[in-house]
Amino acid sequence: MQLMKILALFLVLSFTNLLSAETLDMQQYMRDTEALAKQGEYEKALERTLWFHDNALKHQPSMSGVRLSFALGDWMDLAEKYPAALKAMQKVRDEKTDTLKSGRGNFNLFMDVNALNRTLKEESKTIDLFRLIDEKQPDLAKICWIVAKPVVIKNKEFDLADKYLGNLLTEFDVIKERYEMMVSRSDKSKVGRAQLKSMNENRLVEETLLLIETAKALNEVDTAKEIQKRALGLLDDRRLRKALP
Repeated sequence: MQLMKILALFLVLSFTNLLSAETLDMQQYMRDTEALAKQGEYEKALERTLWFHDNALKHQPSMSGVRLSFALGDWMDLAEKYPAALKAMQKVRDEKTDTLKSGRGNFNLFMDVNALNRTLKEESKTIDLFRLIDEKQPDLAKICWIVAKPVVIKNKEFDLADKYLGNLLTEFDVIKERYEMMVSRSDKSKVGRAQLKSMNENRLVEETLLLIETAKALNEVDTAKEIQKRALGLLDDRRLRKALP
């Protein structure tokens, strides 16, 4: 009987903890943290920010995108007012980087480091880290490439692009699909339609130009011309026309 009581108590506690995790609203947590920062409660806001970064996904897995975008933006906003927040972000980034360098990291940790470097405007550190992983942990590098790819292409690290990029026309198809999806969304939007349209078109042009430049650097001139042709079929933009003679 005593064992049954213990098991029953365990189940009740487990259910209570699960319920608490499910009902803890991480969006509201972020809003409350932002409110503290606006009130000048910087130390409390930083404590909550660090807790959110470490624990948000345990309570609300759907916050994965927000955690590495808006939440880091809020963290940097706090850092502009409170230098300790900047040091904390750099420390978290460095600790996660060291874990990856030691061979104990994984894809999720690389995503974190990439997002932190992007927020800190130190993307060169992502490239340095990826090069080390490429050398020491090639299997992990293959998995992390999808995260490293935009940074590698943006910074024109063509040797890495040559090693990991697949068919460049297939890469353009990904850009095209994203562009067409955003066109559909902006057409349906009732607010800020012109701004969304402009942002989407600019993204298409910038990503295509980088891909054309990569193709040229890899001596795939015919591929570069085909990418240009397909892009102009989507959007007649002066920058795309000037990309190749």
